Amino acid sequence: MKSYEIFLERATEEFGNMSCKESSIEFSREVCRIVGRMGWAGLSIPVDFGGAGASHVERLFSIQASSHCDPSIGVLVQSVQLGLAVFLNASKEQKQEWLPPLCSGEKISSICLTEPVSGSNLAKMETRILKGAMESSLVGKKDFIVNSHIADVHGVVARNVNGSVGDKFFAVIVPADSRNIQAGNTYLLPGLEGVNIGSVEFVDGCSVTNNNILSDKDGLEVAHRSITLFGKLNLAAVALGIQQKALDITKAYLRSETGKLKNLSQKSAIRGLLGNVNRRFVISNAACVSAAASLDRGTPNEPLILAAKTESVNSAIATVVDCMNVLGARGGLVETGLTDLLLAAAQIQYPAGTASVNNKRLADDCLGAYREVGLW
Repeated sequence: MKSYEIFLERATEEFGNMSCKESSIEFSREVCRIVGRMGWAGLSIPVDFGGAGASHVERLFSIQASSHCDPSIGVLVQSVQLGLAVFLNASKEQKQEWLPPLCSGEKISSICLTEPVSGSNLAKMETRILKGAMESSLVGKKDFIVNSHIADVHGVVARNVNGSVGDKFFAVIVPADSRNIQAGNTYLLPGLEGVNIGSVEFVDGCSVTNNNILSDKDGLEVAHRSITLFGKLNLAAVALGIQQKALDITKAYLRSETGKLKNLSQKSAIRGLLGNVNRRFVISNAACVSAAASLDRGTPNEPLILAAKTESVNSAIATVVDCMNVLGARGGLVETGLTDLLLAAAQIQYPAGTASVNNKRLADDCLGAYREVGLW
């Protein structure tokens, strides 16, 4: 298994001089293509389907290292890998058709779950699928979708309404050039300005062949499995990269002429802050690596995954604030980069379960009521 340092070296080589200066759409497209060329899009996808066959720990490292360069880039790296998670629930034929071009970066994917009204409450989604003999049609709108305007294919979960037997949810592979599909509005995320995020709309019945439906899989299970086993750890890895970046900025300041002149590194208050920063990183990093390793063993520790996401993101926010305190008045200056990191850390609280959602599920686990999503 490759070490984190190897991934950081590669990420720095590819992304070290990149930043979003104008269009998040063009920036996102360029980053996603590079990720495919690097072999990181399908890093943990089996070689038989065009992936690199690497471990989930290495997938964690790739996102962490990219986020160390720029949180926007880390979010885009994880979005490409998350988009492929839906396809792990597909049939062998569907995997053979879709995964190789997605792993190579020839095509870019998105995962379309959240909606304008129901948000991430998947059981309340309003997007509908009407099944036909050969084709089905989708009607509805997905919102807050990363890669909304650049994806060549969307992994969509939709509700099939059937009053006699109850609603059923389906996971559907929807090419972006399908009839009656369109990219809608876009959003600007402070701290993650380079990320293309927006809406995907299915209007007047978006047609999709039934060959693209994951017919033997429950759509809600596909969604929860993708978010739990990929999404939560992915964003935890972004948070780890943010922590490291903030610490790098802080250590550089302590080594500067100003820092040396004030002898800051020897002051007890500063050392207390740095101790807290390092403690948080050691704990959240250990949780993330252990959680990823459980996936590699084929026995995912889902409560640890939930805890790793919350711990890492909360630690990132607290760490950036502590680093700003070390720098004093300079910590709030735009040019230090810490304010951008604080905004980025705040933005990644919400996707793949907020702290309150994850804590609820951890309480369920404590009380014996947690339902595991399981492997593919």
